[in-house]
Amino acid sequence: MDGKSLFKWSQARVKYGIPPSTHSWQEVSLHSHIENGWIVLEGKIFDISEFLRFHPGGADELVPYLGKDATKAFSTILSGFTIIS
Repeated sequence: MDGKSLFKWSQARVKYGIPPSTHSWQEVSLHSHIENGWIVLEGKIFDISEFLRFHPGGADELVPYLGKDATKAFSTILSGFTIIS
């Protein structure tokens, strides 16, 4: 994937989206590692393992949210941005 922006990654994110109704919070919490990291945003589960290396702030910025609901953190950080889906 070329580019390192969230926008570039979001263009390809459809393949990373996992229907939230098929996974429990217990299962989501097991995916808290860089090699296999999921986050929950607005009730949707995303495998961001491939995106971590492209994050402009580095993977360390996202690691604390792996295996968790990151909606509140992301809405605070990205409050000035419009997310295009």
